[in-house]
Amino acid sequence: MAKNDSISKSIADEDIKGYTERYIRWQEIRLRQVGYINNLLIALASGSLLWQAQSIIGITITVQNRPLYLISAVLFFVSIVLGCWLAWNRLGDFTLTADRLRWKMEELPSTASSDTKKMRNEMKDDADELGKRTRSLLSAQFYTFLSGFFFIFVD
Repeated sequence: MAKNDSISKSIADEDIKGYTERYIRWQEIRLRQVGYINNLLIALASGSLLWQAQSIIGITITVQNRPLYLISAVLFFVSIVLGCWLAWNRLGDFTLTADRLRWKMEELPSTASSDTKKMRNEMKDDADELGKRTRSLLSAQFYTFLSGFFFIFVD
């Protein structure tokens, strides 16, 4: 019976290792995808804003004759600002996470002082907050861009 238990434990350990490796791989993919989407939205909003700016300068579009066109331009600009804020937020998140991991390597959790553990927990909370803000900013960036596109389409 003990032999079967050790075999079962060995299989379970291999499954956990496999799942851990898969999780790490998918986490990397997820992080890259957020970057791709952010960059795509910034590029599309910038291109749309440039196209609109050329139209505004060349045709003298005003608020009175094309209000939706100008509202769209403002939304594209806001989308770009949100995208930059998102990139800055992600940089802070990555930096904080890297620092936490480095400090864990330097001072193992089992030997860390209570002050160090408290600081790590605070850093974890800060990183969690940055992650939530990243998701919110990405949604806001997307919907702002989509709204800008909608106003161009309607106009």
